[in-house]
Amino acid sequence: MAPSVGGINPTSGPAGTTVVITGSGFTFATSVGFGGTSVTQMSIDSDSQITVAAPNASGSVDVEVVTPKGTSSTSSADVFIYTAVPAAAPSVTGVSPFSGPTQGGHK
Repeated sequence: MAPSVGGINPTSGPAGTTVVITGSGFTFATSVGFGGTSVTQMSIDSDSQITVAAPNASGSVDVEVVTPKGTSSTSSADVFIYTAVPAAAPSVTGVSPFSGPTQGGHK
């Protein structure tokens, strides 16, 4: 019987997010698909759980588990939504001029 995905956690995040997939029939999984991107580096934690890092992609994708017995069917329970990585906080690298009058303005 083909594997079945019952849920994923989290359901969104940037590429590289650790995603825990729950369901059944995962013991002999060969890969996990995120949309059209296949990932073979994963941790098969048990027959009902796989942990994997979301690969580079964008948008909303179905997560599918592939085993020799087949590929899991897609459903609303397996949708992962890619989000942008938050921009780094701004930082000050310099100030010009270095000194001036306390009242402001320029001369």
